[in-house]
Amino acid sequence: MSDGFYPKAIIKNIPPGDNDPAIKPRLAILHVAVSEGESLFDYFSTRSGGVESHFYVRRDGTVEQYRSIFWQADANLDANDFAVSIETQGMGAGEWTPEQ
Repeated sequence: MSDGFYPKAIIKNIPPGDNDPAIKPRLAILHVAVSEGESLFDYFSTRSGGVESHFYVRRDGTVEQYRSIFWQADANLDANDFAVSIETQGMGAGEWTPEQ
């Protein structure tokens, strides 16, 4: 993972923009997405207005990665400068599966 990409993830890279600086990650923040979608790539790469996450973990445990953990992703608000963002499939208040 020296390049910041998880080797078991499906990589769907969203290149960092001008407002996405390099970071030194110190922690991970887990979010439950308001989505049952198989992927958040389309949303993050087109409709989100520049907000994105590093990872998305489906209910079956499949991991997609959208950005190296060494570049800012904007899903963590005040922690964007130092946190890795992990979205999980599950409709906001849902529970994680054992695979997740």
